[in-house]
Amino acid sequence: MENDLSKKGHKYNCDNNIEEKDKKGAVKYLKQYFYPLQSSHILMVCKESFYTSCPEKSYITLHIQDVKTLYFNKLPTEVSKYWYKENEDIYTMVNEPFKPRFSGNTINVFAGFKHHEPRKIQEFSEKTLQALEMFKRYILDVLCSGDDKQLQYILL
Repeated sequence: MENDLSKKGHKYNCDNNIEEKDKKGAVKYLKQYFYPLQSSHILMVCKESFYTSCPEKSYITLHIQDVKTLYFNKLPTEVSKYWYKENEDIYTMVNEPFKPRFSGNTINVFAGFKHHEPRKIQEFSEKTLQALEMFKRYILDVLCSGDDKQLQYILL
């Protein structure tokens, strides 16, 4: 007797076995969206329309136990077994503005600068320029102990 899954083209049978090509497809799909991190968390790539808690970014991090409960416990045994026992891909998460999104086993989560075209200093109002000058004086006096070389280092 066929179950609803087999009618839809899924190849699962009653004892939760899955054909090898389906396992590879499932693993490939998971590797597109789930990245195990060194910190007992998983970075989950999400689509804006799918996951409402991250509309401004394309990922969230979840504790591995939460991911296991929410997602992986519902997968066929072979896929879960691969993910927890055979998968050796562990990633490091960094936040570096000028590095690529993926490099080896490093994921750069830098979302980009807010302003892609910075305004010229002359375009700001006099009030804003005065506030900027006051802040610059604070940096020089407090953070740089009056040393102009240190100020230039911080500002550039």
